[in-house]
Amino acid sequence: MLEFFASLDFKPAEILDMATIHPAQALGLSDSGSLAPSKRADLIVIDGNPLTDLDALRRIRYVLAAGRLTNCER
Repeated sequence: MLEFFASLDFKPAEILDMATIHPAQALGLSDSGSLAPSKRADLIVIDGNPLTDLDALRRIRYVLAAGRLTNCER
């Protein structure tokens, strides 16, 4: 799905915002969608840099959600 926006010439940073910050704002989740003090810190650790390779988002190594770390490596 994110690749579709890339095909429309959106920059990777814009696409990441569309996948994180904008949905959180639309849902009224002011404590989610970005990293900042006092916000929830659900994170993914990926293999690569999504600013240069959106496909890196498919290579999830770890998930940190609600204070629990999950290893996703196979």
